[in-house]
Amino acid sequence: SALHRASPVPMGGCGSSTKASDDVVDFQSPKAKGMVAPKAETIVHDFSSLVMLSLRCEGLQKGRNTVAVVYSKLSTDELWMEYGTTEICGQDTRWPVWERMFDLQFRIEHVREVRVEIYIIRNQAMHEDLMEQKYVGSAEFNLAEAVYARSSTKNHGWLKKKLENIKRKPRDPPIGKLFVYAEESVDAKVELSFTVSGQDLKPTDFWKRKCDPYYEVNRIQAVYETGELLLQPVFRSEVARKTSVPSYEEASFTVAQTSSCDVSQDIIISVHDWFRLAPDRYIGEFVTNFEELQKIVGRGNPHT
Repeated sequence: SALHRASPVPMGGCGSSTKASDDVVDFQSPKAKGMVAPKAETIVHDFSSLVMLSLRCEGLQKGRNTVAVVYSKLSTDELWMEYGTTEICGQDTRWPVWERMFDLQFRIEHVREVRVEIYIIRNQAMHEDLMEQKYVGSAEFNLAEAVYARSSTKNHGWLKKKLENIKRKPRDPPIGKLFVYAEESVDAKVELSFTVSGQDLKPTDFWKRKCDPYYEVNRIQAVYETGELLLQPVFRSEVARKTSVPSYEEASFTVAQTSSCDVSQDIIISVHDWFRLAPDRYIGEFVTNFEELQKIVGRGNPHT
């Protein structure tokens, strides 16, 4: 697929302004900017987390063959998007508990709203067609409510919401209650540390005997209908000066930084040749994911 970089960031990092050399760089100085090889730089700090939701109901009027459908959206969005459906609870109970859990990305700076609809399955042969089933009611909440409910001793950390139905009359008995339990995924906080080295890298210019390579870790921001990828640089290594066999310092990042808490999402690691005055040139790239890198680190074997 063709690649597009999102908001390209100039080569840079933190450094001292005491002298101009290939080891030290002052990014505040216009004269020195771009003239010396920059150090490693973390470009994206992502502190999002992955929250897993468990669902149950209490006090339903009828409880056999119930199912819950989960929808989600950001507060700035207009339309709800279906996120998934639980299994059918075949027990004859007014207090159904579903085993399936739903993982949603939690960002403190964004308000993620969640809507849960409860249905009684009347036609199991067409259980995916909600128009064929009996609608019981729904409840809405934002993800932060469910997270903060964990710290409350009331309801043992479960968020309680009344089920509503626009067809319900004021004198009708209550429809029931929805209970939501939010649990943070441990995998979302895992930090991976690794080192990168290269072999037989070729210079990209006839007048350079050896290249000045560095690598970038990119995450996929979007996929266009044409199949092109919009990439966001997450981390940029230091420049290894005048070598075809570079070896870089240890780098660390989390799954939230590289792939928005999705361990199976592709990570694009691209290699570039640094130029002092001209634009940097692309050497090559490879594709991996956080899960694959974790396995390699666990085995202690190099990944080629």
